Amino acid sequence: MYVLVHNNKVLVGPMKWHPSMYAGALKKLGMEVGIPRYAPYSLPLSLGNGVKIYVVRTEKIDYNKQTEYLEGPVWNFSSNVAVESYIVRQKDLNVVKTELLKSAANARWRKENGLISITVKGQSVKVSTSRESRANLAVLIAAATDSTSINWKSADNVWLTVNKADLIGIAQAIQNQIQEIFDDELALNNLINSATTSEELAEIEIDTGKMERLFNRG
Repeated sequence: MYVLVHNNKVLVGPMKWHPSMYAGALKKLGMEVGIPRYAPYSLPLSLGNGVKIYVVRTEKIDYNKQTEYLEGPVWNFSSNVAVESYIVRQKDLNVVKTELLKSAANARWRKENGLISITVKGQSVKVSTSRESRANLAVLIAAATDSTSINWKSADNVWLTVNKADLIGIAQAIQNQIQEIFDDELALNNLINSATTSEELAEIEIDTGKMERLFNRG
């Protein structure tokens, strides 16, 4: 990557070598400068009137994306390369809390709308815990009588003949799981809201992509 610099101010870049882009930027400053078609072996390339083209080196910045952000870039042209760096700033505590609470809700929703294993008629099967599946199950239970016997299919394609008591048992197992998930979210919300420092918030981990690691703290 390269940058076009005029009087220690970046005009274009970082980007791949682009002579026409460089020429266009300089033309806006009233400068007609010939730019090599290909990047020269030796850089920086001095084009006069304070104009140089540097190769870029970006400094790696370690920071916590949850509680910090990067400000910049800040450029240093004291060597033969343009060093791109950033300043680490602290996010506002309330902003971090809002973001974490949203992540916790997203994580809860993902897990709430997943699959769990339960035992029905002595057989282990998987059932969906989605709100749509729960609503459909509620309709079946409401329509069933004590003598009802229906063919029911689990989420992993297992067919079973179930009665109203079986349906109620399935619904209860799902509800128990859902309640645990909401309890986890509440515990996590309390942990977030009670934090008073960035360090405390930085330690809170929420993984919205992997169900088995939904809540690592709380």
